[in-house]
Amino acid sequence: MQIHTCMCVYIYVYICMYIYVYMYTYILYTYHQSGKLSGFMTFLGGIFAGTVETIAVVTPSEMLKIRLQTEKGSGIGSIGVLVNILRKEGPLALYKGMLPTWFRQSTNQGCRFVLYGRVTDYLRAVDSQQKQRHWHSFLAGALAGGINVYVNNFADVVKTRMQNQGPQLSSSLKPIYSSSWDCLKRIVREEGILALWTGSTPRVVRLVPGQAITFGVFGYFEKLLRPQPKL
Repeated sequence: MQIHTCMCVYIYVYICMYIYVYMYTYILYTYHQSGKLSGFMTFLGGIFAGTVETIAVVTPSEMLKIRLQTEKGSGIGSIGVLVNILRKEGPLALYKGMLPTWFRQSTNQGCRFVLYGRVTDYLRAVDSQQKQRHWHSFLAGALAGGINVYVNNFADVVKTRMQNQGPQLSSSLKPIYSSSWDCLKRIVREEGILALWTGSTPRVVRLVPGQAITFGVFGYFEKLLRPQPKL
């Protein structure tokens, strides 16, 4: 239950933040001479959103989630885990694995919005009435979510390994990696490069429907709030 509560709060804040920050950047750059946001600016908007959410929400909440999932039988809940981390490892421990987390989140949002825009543009172009349908956004979101998993799953693996290290709390939490780069090198050397894509299938199962829903709602409100041309 504690993990579910932590994840619900994280997902809600995470989705609201990255859509808000992206849309802010979108509005900032959309209304220039061409009246259209370029693919490059779309990607930058996503990078900006990913950077903000990494620092403000994702890294600390992911740290709590990983520790809650790995500290078996502790029963102390999210607050107890947070207090333990702060007391035994210090406040900066909440940002362990921030570099791979930033890479994962930035590429997530940058690629997702670019892919979403390109897929919806294509589907609208091949539509018999040249209209954007509601299902276009769902399909584009699902494709973007699935493709992203294979682009940045290695960063997710490194992030999890780094955040799973504690101050000798148990034999499974010994700090064996000195940095994210050291973690990446050792995984490739000791386990093989395919180990960097461990867990990609569960991520696909989670992200494909999740991003379909997220972008389906996003597409609906984007269409609803878009200024209509004057007749």
